[in-house]
Parts: sequence; C-alpha cells; structure tokens
Amino acid sequence: MRTYEIRGVINVNMYNSLLSPEFTLEADTETEEQEVERERLWERFDVKKYTAFICERAVIELKELLKQLPSNMRVRYVEGSAEIYSPPYYNYGGDELIFKIRALSHRSRKGMQRYLDRFFSDEWNAEFGPDYRIYEYLCENMGLEDFLTEEDRHVQSPDMEG
Repeated sequence: MRTYEIRGVINVNMYNSLLSPEFTLEADTETEEQEVERERLWERFDVKKYTAFICERAVIELKELLKQLPSNMRVRYVEGSAEIYSPPYYNYGGDELIFKIRALSHRSRKGMQRYLDRFFSDEWNAEFGPDYRIYEYLCENMGLEDFLTEEDRHVQSPDMEG
C-alpha cells in the first residue's frame, strides 16, 4: 500500500462558481429592512467556516467516488487529510481540494493523479456532479446564518454607562 497526495477530483472552487457563497447563500429580500439585515449578516460571514464546510461535504462526495475505482486497488481515503487550497490570486487558478489516499498500486504520485483525473473526468464534467450535490445540499439545508462569526458578547454593565 502506498500513500498518495491528490489534488482535485471534486471541484470545490468558490470563486465565481456554483459554490460561491454569494451565489449559494443569497436570499431574496422584499423590504429595505430585510436588505439592511442581510448586509449586516454578510459583514459577519466567516469564510473559514464556509470553506471548512465545503471541505467536509467534498470528502463525503469523494468517498462515494472512490468506491467506483477497481476493488483490487483497495483505495481508501486517509481520514483527516483533506483541505482546500485557495490561491492568493484567483487569476492563477481556483480553490482546490487536496487529500491523501492509500492504494495498492505501483504508480508514481503523478501517475496516480493522472489515473484518477482520467477515471473521474466524466464526474468532473457532469452537469449534476459532486460540486452540484454540494451546492444542492447547501441550498436545501444551510443558510447564511450558519456561517457567521460569533458576535462579541461585550455587554456594558449599568454602572459603566455614561
């Protein structure tokens, strides 16, 4: 068994994409008060919390995809190894899932990467592929409120009021 660090397989790009928080979590507002409240919520949006959630959902999708590989390879996801790499500037690329697998294979790391890219190319290009399933889960089960930073709980005592 060899351990491989793999990139991609599941599209987790959150910039100008299906998984962009502005696209996924935006709700229609009917009144000016609702719009003001939405803007206040967006000011407290926690990108790290959102990214961690996307990563968790991507791992769920990844585990399902890995089941499609030939059983004689005995491919297993290395628990806790997934992370999302976000480039400093999006004009050079998008967010990318990085994770480790263990497999019965003599391929090099690059060889395994090419093998998986080819094997899952149909999933990557599918209209309703893994990134769509992540998006769909977000739309059905989550909202902007789920990804807010904790509010400061500084309450002034009555004798400090001036």
